[in-house]
Amino acid sequence: MLKPDSKHRVLLFPIHATSWPTMEKLAVALKEQGEFEPVVLLTAKIADKKQICRQHHVCCEVLGVLEPAAHFTESTDVEGVDKKQDHTSPVRTSKMFVARVFKYSYETLKDFFIFIEKKTNKRVYSLTLYHLLKCCIEVIYYKLYYKKIDDLLGRINPQAVFVSQDASGGVLACFIRECQKRKIKIIVANVAYQHADMPAKTRSAMGSLCLKNPVSAPWINYIIYLFLPNQFYRYNNRRTMFYQAYEVLALKLFGALPPFPWVVGHNHSDIVCVENHYLKDRLISKGVNPAKVVVTGHVDVDEIWQQKSRISREEFFKSYGFDLNKKLFVVALPQLIEHGYVTSWEETYTEIEYLVRICSDTGMNVLLALHPKMDVKNYIFLENKYHCKINKSPKTSHALPYADLFASNGSSTAFWAHVCGAVVINFDFYGFSLESFGYLKSFITVYSKPEFEKTMHSLTHDPEYFLRSLTTTQEEVPRFSLPLDGKNTERCLALLG
Repeated sequence: MLKPDSKHRVLLFPIHATSWPTMEKLAVALKEQGEFEPVVLLTAKIADKKQICRQHHVCCEVLGVLEPAAHFTESTDVEGVDKKQDHTSPVRTSKMFVARVFKYSYETLKDFFIFIEKKTNKRVYSLTLYHLLKCCIEVIYYKLYYKKIDDLLGRINPQAVFVSQDASGGVLACFIRECQKRKIKIIVANVAYQHADMPAKTRSAMGSLCLKNPVSAPWINYIIYLFLPNQFYRYNNRRTMFYQAYEVLALKLFGALPPFPWVVGHNHSDIVCVENHYLKDRLISKGVNPAKVVVTGHVDVDEIWQQKSRISREEFFKSYGFDLNKKLFVVALPQLIEHGYVTSWEETYTEIEYLVRICSDTGMNVLLALHPKMDVKNYIFLENKYHCKINKSPKTSHALPYADLFASNGSSTAFWAHVCGAVVINFDFYGFSLESFGYLKSFITVYSKPEFEKTMHSLTHDPEYFLRSLTTTQEEVPRFSLPLDGKNTERCLALLG
C-alpha cells in the first residue's frame, strides 16, 4: 500500500477504451511531473490495461463489477509496496459472504431481464411496470457498487479525479456522486466533444425513450417529463430522454442523476476541459457556469507535436513505402460492427471496402486509421486487396502531422487533423450526426455515396478545388484552435493547483 506520507493522489477513471489513451497520457505526465501520485481506476472491460500501468510504474486498481473489494493494488516497482503480500486477495468476512449472495441474486435477476428483453425484441420497454421492476434491480446494483466506490475512495483518498464526462449514468454517475460528497475536485478531461444532436439522432429512433410515441413509449416517460424536463432534448420535433426510464428513476432515487445529461460539463463536476474558445462559448450558452469551463486543448494533440518534432515527413513516408511526390490521405475507418451499427461482418466489409476502394482510386498514399475498439486482424486483408496501408501505430495522432487530407464519419480526431492543417472530409451516409463540426466551414461534409465519390474526384483531379479547401482550412485553424505547442497536457495538470 502507499505510505501515509506519500504525495497527493490524483485518480484517473477511463471508463471505456475510447477514453483510455487520454487518461494514460495524463497518468504518465503526472508521474513524470512528480508532484502528484497518479492512480488509474480501470473497469472490468479494460482490465487488460493494468499491464500498461505497470510498465509506466503507475498505480492502478480494477473496479470489477460486484466483486468483493480488493486491497489497493500497485505496480510492483512502486516504493512502499510489500511485494510478498498479495494485495489483490480479499479478506474473507461475513460481509463478503453477504456481498456474494447479493451479487449472484442480482446477476440471476439481471439474466432474467435480459432474457425477457431478447424474447420481446425490447418491446417490453414500452411497459411502465417493467421499468418500475427494473428500477428496483438498478438501485440494488448501485447500492452494491457504492460500497466498492466508498471503500476505494476511502483507501486512496485522492485530491482530484479526472473523468471522461459527467453525463453518463451507471457506475460513473455513482462514482461522481461519491466524489462530490467527499468534496474531491472533479475534472472532466477533454476526451471527445459531443454535440447533443449526435446521441439524440440514435435515441430519438427508440420509441421507449420518447414522448411522441404513445404506443411504444411507457407512460412513466410523461411523468418524468413533468418533474424532470431537463432529462429530455428536442430533436426532429420529438422529445427524447438520454437514459431509459428505469435508469432515470434509479439514479434519482440514488441521488446520482445528472441534472443536464445532454450537456457534458453541466452536471456534477468542478471543471470541464474543452478544445477551443468556440466550444467554451457554446457550453456557456447552454447554461454551464463560465468559471468551470477551461480551454486546454486535447492531450492527444501533444503527441502530434512530439511526433512532428521526432520524425520527419521523409522518414514517415519511407517507413510505409509511400511516394514522397504524392499526398498522404489518412482515412479513419468507421466502427460499424464494433459500435453495433451493423450486425454482421458481411455488412461491415461491404461498407469498409467501398470506402477503401474509393479512397485508393485517388492514387494518393492512403493510410487507414483504426479506432481503439477495432482489431487490426479483422482489417489487415485490406492492405493486400487495395493500394493502402494500415497505421502501424494504434494512435492516429502519429500519422496526422503528415496528412494532407483526412476523412472520417465524425471522429473527434477530425479536430486534430484540422489543427495540423489537413483538408477534412466528413462522410455521413451511415446516418451518423456531424453537428459537432458544423461551426468549421472548412470541413467538407457529404451525405451520400455519389456525393462522396464526386468530392474525392474533385480533390484528386481539380487542383484549384483542393487549393481553395486548403486555404480555407489554413485561415480557420488560428481562429478555432490553440497553437500546436505541445502544452495541452501541461494546461490540464495546471488545473490541479
